[in-house]
Amino acid sequence: MAKRTIADLDRIREAQKDRMAFKDRTYLFICGGTGCHATGSIRVKDALVGEIEEKGLADKVQVIEKELARIDKEKCIQCLTYYDKCRFDAIL
Repeated sequence: MAKRTIADLDRIREAQKDRMAFKDRTYLFICGGTGCHATGSIRVKDALVGEIEEKGLADKVQVIEKELARIDKEKCIQCLTYYDKCRFDAIL
């Protein structure tokens, strides 16, 4: 195995800087699939973003809308935690 120099390590660190920055923020993933849109995921996302901005946490928390892996016809993964049929009116 080849030995790495300090310059090699500096290049690796620079190349991985964006990935390492991931540790400094909290990411909330909200399902952006059509079924979740139909049950109010956009309202949930907008409410979360509003609260985050109101509390001054926008530099620490990011809400990302993304079509997430489907578990079955009625359920999806939201915020990296499984919520069964999560609806806006059920949480606010």
